[in-house]
Amino acid sequence: MAKPRVESAPKFDMATFDFAKALPFMQQYHETDDKGRYLHWHQLKWRVPQKHAKEIWAVVKFKRTIAAKYIGITDEKDHPFSYIIPHSMEAKLHQVIKIAGGNVGTVAGNIASDTIQQKFLVSSLMMEEVKGYGLSYMYTERDQNDLTYFIDFQLDIILAAFDELQQYLRMKTDEFYQVVELLENSKFHMLNFVQKDILKKATKEPGRIFTVKEIANSYVISDNTARSYLNVLVKHKLLLQTKDRRTTLYLSPSDLRARLV
Repeated sequence: MAKPRVESAPKFDMATFDFAKALPFMQQYHETDDKGRYLHWHQLKWRVPQKHAKEIWAVVKFKRTIAAKYIGITDEKDHPFSYIIPHSMEAKLHQVIKIAGGNVGTVAGNIASDTIQQKFLVSSLMMEEVKGYGLSYMYTERDQNDLTYFIDFQLDIILAAFDELQQYLRMKTDEFYQVVELLENSKFHMLNFVQKDILKKATKEPGRIFTVKEIANSYVISDNTARSYLNVLVKHKLLLQTKDRRTTLYLSPSDLRARLV
């Protein structure tokens, strides 16, 4: 995959900053644009009057430099890395802290366990667009080691992952209560969540095959626990049992809904 082309930002030096040229733009331009975006020169130059683009960039860099925090690390040319926390990033940080400090959600008992939440979030983070990650890195590299681009991108990814997790949990809640509604007046009301969730999947797909390993992995439980849950369903004739060599298979009968009534 070809790397995206990013123009290096004009170098900023506080010692040579021309206040006279910058003064007409000082009130209008800040660390971020009016939408809270932390724009690189590569993005900003197309959003401002072209003939004043460099003067405007100098104003933006002046304000960013004043707010910069240095982390005590330099690159191979001994140039320091820095970052700032603009108002838009403060709001994102507050969201992350609020979500991470509380309970993301629970669905029917332990289905939204910490392990499941962590697995879902890691998966979401890993599947995010590589291009965005690469751009944030290049923006940092081509704007005097300003890490704010990279930090801001990571915050967006974390918030997006939490949002996807919450949507997933809401969907699982809806699906669970569909099963509960079906089972609440039946003689199978004593079944646990995993067993009811297996039945939900089975009713959607008659003939579906389940294995102990699949159930253990899907619900983050041991093989023995998964086997016992499946065998209870076989005992109640809600699943059919067969063998494929040494592997025990559990099949969804075509008349499962009728058996649940």
